[in-house]
Amino acid sequence: VMLDIGATWNGYHADLTRTYTVGRPTAEQQALWDVVREAWQRVVDEIRPGIPCRRLHEVAAAAMEARGHRLVHRIGHGIGLHTSLEWPNLQTDDDELIPGMTFCIEPGVYVPGVGSFKLEDDFVVTPDGFELLSQAPRDLA
Repeated sequence: VMLDIGATWNGYHADLTRTYTVGRPTAEQQALWDVVREAWQRVVDEIRPGIPCRRLHEVAAAAMEARGHRLVHRIGHGIGLHTSLEWPNLQTDDDELIPGMTFCIEPGVYVPGVGSFKLEDDFVVTPDGFELLSQAPRDLA
């Protein structure tokens, strides 16, 4: 079960996705979730001021390709006054991450007959790195 959830507070938007299995995940489902979690973690490890926006997409794509999967959509998008902002473009922009910039990261793997697995969280860039804005558990089951 994949849940893509939005929320609005004082005019600002949030975007969150979690994936769950009904019962214990199969070995194949868990392996796919591990691909998503690894890509998510690799991207999170890169978030800090001065990094080109496109670097986040490149890191996620490389992590997924190393495990035999493709990143079939952008790694994330801006959030704020709308749920999905075109800036920052985390796929192609050479613009650098700057403090105050808000965006979501959403790696996903989609395998017909097995399932869709996506993990999405919201971040704000800080002078020293980032703050993770979403606090929901990130477990598959």
